[in-house]
Amino acid sequence: QAQAPQYNYAAYTVAVGNGSGNNGTVTMDTAVVQDDVNNWIASGRWITLMIGGSAASSGGAGQINLTTADEVTNFVNSTIGICKQYGFQGVDIDLEDSSLWTTTTMSSAISQLRTQKGANFSIAINPGPYQMRSGGAYLAVFDQVGDYIDLISGQWYSQAGESDSWFINSFILPDITSFVGSLGIPASKLMMGCSNITCGDGAPSWPTTYCTAFTDLVG
Repeated sequence: QAQAPQYNYAAYTVAVGNGSGNNGTVTMDTAVVQDDVNNWIASGRWITLMIGGSAASSGGAGQINLTTADEVTNFVNSTIGICKQYGFQGVDIDLEDSSLWTTTTMSSAISQLRTQKGANFSIAINPGPYQMRSGGAYLAVFDQVGDYIDLISGQWYSQAGESDSWFINSFILPDITSFVGSLGIPASKLMMGCSNITCGDGAPSWPTTYCTAFTDLVG
């Protein structure tokens, strides 16, 4: 937030599960600074709860299981509870390990969140780019409940590249062209998020390379 005051959307902290025995319930992984949330909202900007991350993958301390109807119910209820408690205006779903969920269960979770929270509650997904390509797990979810998904924030920032030009021309542009052209995903639903840490060996650093790519894309 301090580094990027021009942005009006942020995913705050992380909610995770509790390991391999998780029943779908998520809890806060870090303490919420309520003043941060309140000040962001008071400034007219949007703040959402991020759920998942690498810790929520199989074997991780924060593993989230979403394979049964009961787990979906627990996931939805606990997510809504956290959002109500702290005032989050939406969710950013970052469940990277698709072996822990199915198209049916993820679609059901998104559908229930939309039904219970309504149109003024934003729902974003944060897939790895390959998961939105043809045959990808999140693309299958989008095909089912795309109308309920407001934003897709592909994790392009975690991709190591050889240079700025490689990152832009060989990685981002082909994906954007495919998403909007071949797959028919509305451009208005695509979001390029910047991480405030370097993700992966040789990944584009925040903010120089990544924001250069964004500037080049929007012209």
